Amino acid sequence: MRGRFLDSLTLGPRRRRRAMMRQLRELDRLDAQAAWTGPPPSRRRAGGRLGTAVILLVVVALGLWSFLVRVMGYDVSVLGDAFRPGGNDEKSAGSYEFMATQPVNPRLPVTYSPCKEIVVVENDTIAPKGTDGIVEESLAEVGRLTGLRLRLAGTTGEQPVPDQARGERQPVLVAWTTPDRIPELEGDVAGLGGSTAVGGSFRSRYVSGQVALDAPQLGEILDRDGRAAVKAVVLHELGHLVGLGHTDDVTQLMHGENVGRTDFGIGDRTGLRAVGQGRC
Repeated sequence: MRGRFLDSLTLGPRRRRRAMMRQLRELDRLDAQAAWTGPPPSRRRAGGRLGTAVILLVVVALGLWSFLVRVMGYDVSVLGDAFRPGGNDEKSAGSYEFMATQPVNPRLPVTYSPCKEIVVVENDTIAPKGTDGIVEESLAEVGRLTGLRLRLAGTTGEQPVPDQARGERQPVLVAWTTPDRIPELEGDVAGLGGSTAVGGSFRSRYVSGQVALDAPQLGEILDRDGRAAVKAVVLHELGHLVGLGHTDDVTQLMHGENVGRTDFGIGDRTGLRAVGQGRC
């Protein structure tokens, strides 16, 4: 009794109630502050780790895409209709074919590097009289249509080899020759052309090549049909050299048999643009 009497004299119950009310108000204040400042620190750290993981996944994805573009030959900028082998539908004005396509992406042609000059030498020892300048003019035409830098560096006494095997460091050879040296020129075949590719399982590129021109037969064509007809044969074989194959479209110069055309058709030009846009 004495203790409760003293406690009432010192206003103990009232003081304790005031202290309890202060603590309750402080708890209300802390709750309100937490509602404005977000989740507890431990939850914010968890969110930070999630964000870091997402960033890492994006970086890995970009790295994989870069690998596909640079190494395996996938490139969104060259997957349009202009690079479709054949390119022939109801709306097209001509078709084309590639000599070879990339191992992992058949929509992309094997090409020369557009960033390197393609040095060419000519064996004109038995070139028919009246054909001077045809090779150089044809190289300039193909270079203009492809964007490739084809430069005639001079003459040579070298002869072409039957299997078109050329060393990587050798210049491209254009040779006026005979069926005696190149049996594939027998009959009505006026020229042959192609390039040697190197590379692995992912990507290939042309490094050198050659064109063999049947000098006796082209001499006859010159006398019968004129200089433009001979140049058409040279253009056709240079088309093979830079990567175009034969097309079934008879209206194109890259058709297997020339029916009088002396310049590249629309399909030929589309194909030439395609083989000029390879990777460096």
